[in-house]
Amino acid sequence: ERETLVQQNGAEVGTPVGLTFAIQMETCIDDMMWDIEMHDKYQWEYELGIHEFFGMRSNRLIVKEPIGVVGAITPWNFPFMLNLSKVIPALAAGNTVVLKPAPDTPWSATHIGKLVAEYTDIPAGVFNLVTSGDAANVGEMLTADPRVDMISFTGSTVIGKRIMARGAETLKRVFLELGDHARFAL
Repeated sequence: ERETLVQQNGAEVGTPVGLTFAIQMETCIDDMMWDIEMHDKYQWEYELGIHEFFGMRSNRLIVKEPIGVVGAITPWNFPFMLNLSKVIPALAAGNTVVLKPAPDTPWSATHIGKLVAEYTDIPAGVFNLVTSGDAANVGEMLTADPRVDMISFTGSTVIGKRIMARGAETLKRVFLELGDHARFAL
């Protein structure tokens, strides 16, 4: 699907084809493969051994488990890369994902949904995609829904603060990658 993705990404974001092959697509596919390979190598459970504290002996076991439902909210720039960088690690860790791409760039996300449906054995309902022309409405619903256990957001600091506050109401884990490049525009 690489050639289709190159053309689609160029049309959706307006990026030159040369950048699509490099930054917009190839590196994120390489990163995806690393995530997939890491899944089989990752130590999900291990013992720390016996520890004695105030005369009490304890056997310590570390078990890493999925968080649950991850709401992944992505911006318009580098949509294919950012969608994959949120979805693949979350799925590899055993989570269910609800991906909400930016309203300006839904094609990359919908193409990922198509690839998941046609080429994987991921069960229905494990990877979910919600597109909307009203980004705030869907984001508000994801951040407030008690069935969503974590929000992963890339975007502005102002929206990140809102997501953190909304997530706190239901004790969500929140992962934020924030920047405010738009505030410097004249």
